[in-house]
Amino acid sequence: MSIRDRGYVHPNLQYDEINRQVYLISAENNSVSSTKDDDDNNTTKTNYFDVATTLLKIPDSCLLTLHTVERDDIFGKLLFEVVHSLQTNNDEDALHEKKGDAETGFYNDSQDVILALYLSYLRHQLDESSSQHGNINDNITSSSNSPWQFYAPYLNTLPSSKSTHQCHLPRQWSIETIKHRLQGTSLYNRAIKEKNGIKREYELVKSAWMDKQQHDDEKDTQNIFPSFELYDRMMAVLTSRGFAGLGYDNVDALIPMLDLLNHKRGHAESSGIDVDTKKMTETPTERNGPDVRYERYVNKEDDSVRDDDSVDGKPQTKRQRMIEGSGGVQVSTAHSLISGSILHMTYGSKGNAALLGRYGFCIPNNIEPDGESSFISHCLCMHYLSIIPNIMSILLFS
Repeated sequence: MSIRDRGYVHPNLQYDEINRQVYLISAENNSVSSTKDDDDNNTTKTNYFDVATTLLKIPDSCLLTLHTVERDDIFGKLLFEVVHSLQTNNDEDALHEKKGDAETGFYNDSQDVILALYLSYLRHQLDESSSQHGNINDNITSSSNSPWQFYAPYLNTLPSSKSTHQCHLPRQWSIETIKHRLQGTSLYNRAIKEKNGIKREYELVKSAWMDKQQHDDEKDTQNIFPSFELYDRMMAVLTSRGFAGLGYDNVDALIPMLDLLNHKRGHAESSGIDVDTKKMTETPTERNGPDVRYERYVNKEDDSVRDDDSVDGKPQTKRQRMIEGSGGVQVSTAHSLISGSILHMTYGSKGNAALLGRYGFCIPNNIEPDGESSFISHCLCMHYLSIIPNIMSILLFS
């Protein structure tokens, strides 16, 4: 896989794999670091990072999008073909009824189904390869010729099947648990519909996949179709971590590193550093709102399309070259930060019902400054927190 724009990672950006947090380490030798004078005029080292400091530049070739699936000749293109045939051959009304109301067809958007199945395929292939050849991460390079090898570092940041908190979304609980915890709340019917809907759409695509294999002697991909358990887990990854419209052509994208940031409610406030004295006026914990901003950046056309580009020795089409070199996503600080800061972004002003249903957690005092909130009832939240100790620390899908 060719990467023209190799992106950028700030040298002081670190990922804590155990606590699953992204933070800034000391910037002692970095140009954005400074010192702080205390009240006794003694100088103590307090490194800070100015607002708008670039932390990450993630090229399109590192994002997981529908374009990634499209480039895969083994699994991806066939997956597109199968899902497209379901959309055209099945009853359109059944396939496109309001989410949760249809008894047949897709529960999730068909593009999400494709991307979640492809993510499941990559995870399955990586697990198979690792079991045969040991730790595949030891030999990962940007030129790795298999997509699961290329994306292995990212795939390994996702929750694994060995995670003790794997079934963190309500729809992944057992029916008995859903009834016990949610019956009588607004989340109950939604969780049941999601549980049934995701199983239905998986069986629909799998059946069409197997049927196509029986009539296609040239391709033998039947045994690489991922399991439902893996699809269920990867759909949770997609719906909780996906970024709308940040890929090339405004497609949704999974963005490495950025999707590891946890949620902080509120709006960004002032910098926190006095522009004249360059002194930190408050600690990061005293500020509300996200710590980072992110947006697409675009490469110049003459830099992104070149005649000598190839992938695995195969010439690329102009469209492939444009997608690979079009640009990517840039992440920068939303306000000034000091070293040691754990980075957060915001998932939006969502109530606890939405947070629990989509991300698997809820937070106390989840209200707007004016006291308004649409979150699940206080009684249910307290009941849920009493059932699962330390739920507030379980932010598996940041």
